[in-house]
Amino acid sequence: NLALRHPGVTGLGYWVWQSRQLVDWLVKQPEIDARRIGIAGHSLGGKMALYASAFEPRIRAVVSSEPGISLAFSNYGDPWYFGERLALLPKGSDQHELLEIIAPRPFLLIAGEDSDGDKSRPVLERAAPAYAATGGAGKLFFLNHRTGHSPTPESIVSAMEWLAGALRAE
Repeated sequence: NLALRHPGVTGLGYWVWQSRQLVDWLVKQPEIDARRIGIAGHSLGGKMALYASAFEPRIRAVVSSEPGISLAFSNYGDPWYFGERLALLPKGSDQHELLEIIAPRPFLLIAGEDSDGDKSRPVLERAAPAYAATGGAGKLFFLNHRTGHSPTPESIVSAMEWLAGALRAE
């Protein structure tokens, strides 16, 4: 239906647009501190958190759980993500580039050794120089609960505590 209503728009692009609309609404609410907007998501929601924060600078801290932080780790070629457009990316493109856009804002990747795990560290390491160059050294975080795709209750508590602390520091 998205392709019929909005030819040429990807699912991820549409979600980024929706996220921007949501932040527009949030910052107009009197009880919201516009300097402390965070986002968290798991799996598809983790992808949405990654992309929304890359293209919405008012999102000040990010928790992305098991998104498939590398394009090679998940189904980004499916039509609801990039579809055939994934093949159009220049050789060597990967999601460290999104993290570079997010820098210096705090970012936490939660892994469970399914979509993400120790194999995800190189993606974070590729983004680390951009974090250092923008004053964000030490703001890329990694938590691996090693129990599969679903986050553990302990990892959720840790992530929410981390997010609250990251937003307080902003």
